Amino acid sequence: VCNSTAVVDTDGVVTSSPDGYSTPGSDYTDDLVTDVCSSNPTVSIAIAPESVGEDSGTGLVYTFTRTGSTTGSITINFDVGGDATFSTDYSQSGAASFGATNGTITLPNAVSTGTVTVTPTSDAVFENNETVVLTVNTGTGYEVSSTAFSATGTIENDEGPDVSIAVDNSTINESGSETATFTVTL
Repeated sequence: VCNSTAVVDTDGVVTSSPDGYSTPGSDYTDDLVTDVCSSNPTVSIAIAPESVGEDSGTGLVYTFTRTGSTTGSITINFDVGGDATFSTDYSQSGAASFGATNGTITLPNAVSTGTVTVTPTSDAVFENNETVVLTVNTGTGYEVSSTAFSATGTIENDEGPDVSIAVDNSTINESGSETATFTVTL
């Protein structure tokens, strides 16, 4: 646990240290101990909702969170993946930059979270459900979470397949030997 403070008595001796970086009983008489572990914040990503309908008008909201120090502005790098195509299947808002394969989001000083919203583009084409995957990538001034570094959202297709039915003989005699052939096209 970084960015936690050890308790130092008036003689400069550590009396407790919840982070494990300073040993109780250590003498810090000549040191000013305010932050025992000084490291970069850790960045994670989460998504809610995890899926949206293509024509719903609702976006997939990816939340980037920095845990630890919020001092200073940081720009977080992320990869863009999945089988949905940017600018064809969806648009985005909230990113400082965003392309087909990568993007960035900037968290200003004292801000711990930022969001990128992916909004599906409505169309009338029957297609499989498609995914948009954002993965936190390495960068300056932060560490990547080892457990929450990637989030997958699903754009659910809401068009049904085009179906047509054709018959080659629409009038047949019930008592005769005539047949009718139905052709179903998907």
